[in-house]
Amino acid sequence: MVLKHRPWRTTEVENGPVPVFVKRFHDQRFPGAAVGRWRDRRRARREARRLAELAGAGIRVPTVLGIAETDAGVELRLEYLARARPLEELVDAATPALARTLGALLARVHATGFAIGDLHFGNVLVDPAGDAWLVDGAAVRRGSTAARARDLVQAAAAARERTSARFRARFLLAYLRGSASGRRSEAASLAEAIEGAGRIARRERVRAESDRWLRESGVCARHVDGDLVLLAPRSIPRDAAVALGRQVVAGQGGTSLQVLRGRRARAAWRELSRLGEHGVVALRPLVLLEAPVELAVFERPANGRAPARGSAADCRAVGHLAGTLWDRGLALRQVDLLIDAQGRACLSPASGLEDAGTFSRTSRAWDGIGGAVSWSSSADFVAAFLAAQRGSRAQHAALRALFEARKGSRGAADPG
Repeated sequence: MVLKHRPWRTTEVENGPVPVFVKRFHDQRFPGAAVGRWRDRRRARREARRLAELAGAGIRVPTVLGIAETDAGVELRLEYLARARPLEELVDAATPALARTLGALLARVHATGFAIGDLHFGNVLVDPAGDAWLVDGAAVRRGSTAARARDLVQAAAAARERTSARFRARFLLAYLRGSASGRRSEAASLAEAIEGAGRIARRERVRAESDRWLRESGVCARHVDGDLVLLAPRSIPRDAAVALGRQVVAGQGGTSLQVLRGRRARAAWRELSRLGEHGVVALRPLVLLEAPVELAVFERPANGRAPARGSAADCRAVGHLAGTLWDRGLALRQVDLLIDAQGRACLSPASGLEDAGTFSRTSRAWDGIGGAVSWSSSADFVAAFLAAQRGSRAQHAALRALFEARKGSRGAADPG
């Protein structure tokens, strides 16, 4: 069973009397060439060596069963932890115990002199006893102080959009308790620094990975059917994606679809797909046609409408969207919103995103949201904006003060 396929590596579970977890390295930059096979062999051996070193230091990692060379690539064969669950599946119901477990795991790794280098929810499993296992050693290196700090920032970035500030604070306290170099008295100042850096790191990671939506990847499948070539999310079955592509090419899209053509199609497809990975409400990407014409197809919300001027509910919806974007380090460059049937503000392909700048610069764009009450005069907007923040209490207080200053004096200098 294939779990993830990338141009340079495939991960899968090999079924049998004793299932095995397989990482197959196949560097496609040098397909079939001796240099490509050499690189694959080196990567497999290096990861096996790192996992063995971590295991020797008492870190829970899967046992290395061996390395095999096949026509398909170089395979790193690992113990399959059948009863363990990915952290990805547990974090939405994050508990204090989970925060302490993860903090202690990272502290133990750093105590061995290593840094994980690529810390995210897919790299950690949790077994029925509540113990955490590090299952990816590809980026593990002997770590400097800066490398260990990057691990903490990566942890904050991965957790920010799906956990509370309290959960992340518990994680940090557990890390400091288990770290010889950390003192609990430093927790508050360290947490503020990590939270700020984590917000930016999350934005940069999602941006860096957005190209996955423009090629065959773990999130996107390429389908070829005669002259039709298209990409679609893996959640959409092949037959359904191909049928939709044929329908749109024939000009039979219907009112439930929004179709973009030409150069803007690919940019909008990548941008709205990226927003989905940020947990931002936007039109759902359905298919990206590459041939015989280039166009992107999105699903419009049922009964979608423009925000209504003077509506408190719509103002809260727009405030929540603006706050969610700000929390992700993003801002609207061009505003085009719909209110969906659930009352949520939804971004369309015509919306443009940019990195959030200063508070005053970003807030001026909110006043351009068509039909919505000016944010600066709406308590509903401000309350919803603040409720969307995942930061600490101190960050909430600082944002509230910026709102008050902006409301009190439109002409005042930008305070942050």
